[in-house]
Parts: sequence; C-alpha cells; structure tokens
Amino acid sequence: MSGNESGLDLSNPPPPVPMPEVDHPTDRPNFCRVRAGGITYWFSYRTCIAFSGPGCDTVVRENSWGPTTGKHLSYIDGGDKKSRLSSEAFEMALETSS
Repeated sequence: MSGNESGLDLSNPPPPVPMPEVDHPTDRPNFCRVRAGGITYWFSYRTCIAFSGPGCDTVVRENSWGPTTGKHLSYIDGGDKKSRLSSEAFEMALETSS
C-alpha cells in the first residue's frame, strides 16, 4: 500500500473529473453557456435560464426579470416565447435533467 504522511492511499487515485467548458456567445460577461457532464446550461447573470442535454431539446424559462435577460432568452430560442416554461415547470425540468 502506497501512502503519504496523511495516511491516504495514493496508489489508485480516482479518474480525473472533466472540467466544464464555459463560453460567452455574445462576448458579454453577463451571458454564458456552460457545458458539463453532457448537459449545456445557459446563464443570464448568475441565473440558469435554459438547458439542453442528450436526447433533449433546449428547455427555456420564461422571462421573470427584465430586458437584458429577455435578450439572452431570445438569443437561445429565437424569440419563441410560446415554448418557454413557467419558473416552477422549468425548475422541475432542470432537477430531473441532471
């Protein structure tokens, strides 16, 4: 058994965890897309406003905030407000996606 001064067994370390990929599709710091664990999450400021995953269309939340987040939502869904979910429905869908 290999170890170190703390007594941890380092002979069989866990596999590395892939780092999430983050980008700003509009080059604005208040809007980003994060890809992690096969799921893509869209954030306006610090709030998740949409997500998509394998075999799942993009799920978009209704705008409960203001015009800037509205622009972010329109960037994601092309302005299709009819397909957006209520806050409660979005939260439930988000919980079951991960």
